[in-house]
Amino acid sequence: KRKDPISQYILYVRELWEAKSETIQLTADELSSPKKLRSRARTGVLLGACFSAWIFSSDIVFAILMFLQVVIAQLEYFRMAMANGATPARRIVLCSSFFMLAAACLAPGLHEVIFPLAGTWIMLWLLLMRPNCSSMTDISTTLMGLFYTAYLPSWWVRLRCSPTWDLALIASSDGTTAAFDLSAFAPSIVAPIITSNSLASVAVWWTCLAVAVADIGAYFGGKRFGKRSLRSIGLGAAAKASPNKTIEGALSGFAAAALTTSIAAYIMHWRLPFILGPIFGLAISMTALVGDLTASMLKRDSKIKDFGSFLPGHGGLLDRLDGFIFVAPLAYCLLPKLVLL
Repeated sequence: KRKDPISQYILYVRELWEAKSETIQLTADELSSPKKLRSRARTGVLLGACFSAWIFSSDIVFAILMFLQVVIAQLEYFRMAMANGATPARRIVLCSSFFMLAAACLAPGLHEVIFPLAGTWIMLWLLLMRPNCSSMTDISTTLMGLFYTAYLPSWWVRLRCSPTWDLALIASSDGTTAAFDLSAFAPSIVAPIITSNSLASVAVWWTCLAVAVADIGAYFGGKRFGKRSLRSIGLGAAAKASPNKTIEGALSGFAAAALTTSIAAYIMHWRLPFILGPIFGLAISMTALVGDLTASMLKRDSKIKDFGSFLPGHGGLLDRLDGFIFVAPLAYCLLPKLVLL
C-alpha cells in the first residue's frame, strides 16, 4: 500500500537517523535503462511542479519547507559519514540549521553570524557533553555538514525573502512588476500561503530552472556529443570524481543555462538582457557543476552510488539538489543587482 507523502517523509527521516545504509547500488546498464529514465522523468516533472508551488509560497512557508529539505539532506550526508567511521554531532547541527534558516527569513541582519556562533556551540557540545575526545574526523564532518547542507542552502531563503526586492518594486515605474503579482489571482482558500513578493519568486524560479536545465542539457549533450573527459583539460580530480562527465556535456549544460537566463532576463525586463542574461546563466551553471562534482567526490570517497533512495530514479534528495547548493550565495550576490540595474 502506497503511503502518503508525510508518512514517507517521516519513515525516511527515521531510516536516516538510524543510519541504515540501504542506498541503491545500480549497474551502468540499469542507470541507462528505459525504465530508469522514465522513472527519472516522472519524478522530475513532479518535483518541478512541487518546487514551483514552493517557490511561490509565502516567506514563512518557503523557509519551513526549506528546513524540511535540509533535514533530509543533512541526515543523508551524516549517514554517509557515519558509514565511514565518523561520529558527527547531529542534534546540534539540526538545531543550528533551524536557527540559521529562521534568521535568513526573519532577521537577515543576524544570518551571517549564526554560522560562527553555531561552530562555537558545536565545539562546546563536543567538549562538555561527550565522555571522550572527538576525533578530527568527527569535528570536520560535523562542521562540513552544517556548512554544506544548511549554511549554503540558507542563502536561498535569504535571497527569496530579502528586503532588496521591495526596493525593486518601488523602483519600478513602468508597471512591469505588476505582471508578477500572483497574489491578485490566488483563490481565497490559498491566499494566506501565496506570496505578495512575487518579483523575488519569479527571479528565484528562473534561476532554479536554469540550474535544472543545465543539468538536463549536460546529460543529453554528453550522451550525444561527449568524447573528451574532464581529464583532457587537466581536471584530474574532477574526472576521477565523475568519470562519465565530458567537456561537451559541460558545454551543453552551460549553453542551455545561458539560453534559459536570456529568456528570463528578457521577460523580467533586465537592461541588456541578451548580454547580462547569458553571463548570469554561465556563472550559475558553472557553479552548479562545482556542486555536482563535490557531491560526486564525496560519494566516490564513500564508495556509494547514491546518498539515499528518497526520490525514485534520482536517489537521495542530496543527489537531486547537489547542483543548487553552491549556487545560492552567488545568486544572492548577483540577482537583486541585475534586477535593480
